This record gives sequence, structure tokens and C-alpha cells, in this order.
Amino acid sequence: MGVFGSPFLHVPAWAPVVAKTRYPEQGKTYAVDRGYLGGVLGLDPAGGAASGVATFFWTSDEEGRNIVGVQGFSLASLIPSMAQLALPNHGPNLYLTVEPFGGKPAPLGCTLFCKDVPRALPGDTILVDVHGRPLAAQTVETTYPADYYSGFARVYLSAPPDVAVTLYGADLTYQWWPLDSSGPGSFTTILPMGAWMAVVSNPTKRDIEYTLSVTPLT
Repeated sequence: MGVFGSPFLHVPAWAPVVAKTRYPEQGKTYAVDRGYLGGVLGLDPAGGAASGVATFFWTSDEEGRNIVGVQGFSLASLIPSMAQLALPNHGPNLYLTVEPFGGKPAPLGCTLFCKDVPRALPGDTILVDVHGRPLAAQTVETTYPADYYSGFARVYLSAPPDVAVTLYGADLTYQWWPLDSSGPGSFTTILPMGAWMAVVSNPTKRDIEYTLSVTPLT
């Protein structure tokens, strides 16, 4: 037996999700008989700004009534890559819901399978890579990462004093919350599952240039 099972869910990219949708339909679940849930999940980066939340529900019964584990995952089309998943399975059965936010359809792509491999790495080795970007006085600029990544990361900001970078993550109602913040220099942080972004603020009264990088520590 190989370490990867056959896909049990495939949503062709990019299928529009216009309302909260359950996979499979109500009263059914997928059997997940290995240690981890693998696959890819994301929104079309070329389809305009869209956002949503995918929520995984593990159940002890095939009808999906007895929930034994839940994991949410926020999605943003401004992240140009699909998330590569490696989630521990918390029960023998699974169903997935996808809910769009912001009043627009979520153009979804998704393939799920079971596996025995416990880890997935981002396809991009540098998640944020900004060099010498101008930023006007008393303004902010938002940068989304090149890929989804959850875990330890190194953040580097080169900018004049008083300029700062703040990392934000989205919760399951798609509200954004500050996670970590620092002035010029480097620091280690923990990036959340799902969508996040880096916001550089220039409170000074002069135009500046800054360099920003975020690199996963795998």
C-alpha cells in the first residue's frame, strides 16, 4: 500500500461558490482512513478579489451527525498559490464546507486525498519579497504572501526609524486581527493557517523606501 490514497474530492478550478456549500451533500461524509488529510485548496488569483473560509469537520459516523474535530482555513484570491494541505485526521469521516465572503462568488479549486505523510511545504521559498518599494508619507501598504504557509517564519524589514510592519491573520468570520509587529530589523514569528498579510506603515512626514521579506523556517 502506498502512502497516498486516491482523491475523494475534486472541485475543478475554478468552480464558483456563491453560497455556503457542503461537500458532500447533507447526510453524507467521506471516509478518511489514514493519518493525514492532503491535497490542494485555493481561490483563483486571476478572478478578481475574492475571499472565503473552508471548514473541515471530522465525524465519528458516516451521516456526519457526531462531530469530533473541526479545522477552519481562511482563503484569499490575493494569495496567488493554492494551499498544500497536511492536516491530521481527527476522525474516520469528513465533510467540508466552503463559505464565500465579501458579496462575491469564491472561485474555488480543491482536491483532497488521504496520506501517511505528515507535512506539506509551501511551493515558494520566500513568501514576501519586496525590494526598495516607495511608500508615501503617512500611508500604509499591504502585501499578501506568495503562498500559504503555517509555522515559524523570519521577517526582515529595512526602513527608516518609526516605520513598522504588522502581520494580520483572518479568522473564520473573515475579520483581520494583528498577530505581530516590529520596526526595522528582523524577528521570528508564527504564521497562522490560512490567509494572512503584511502591512507596512509610514507614520512619518516624508516619503520613504522599504525592503521586506518573510521566509519560512522549515
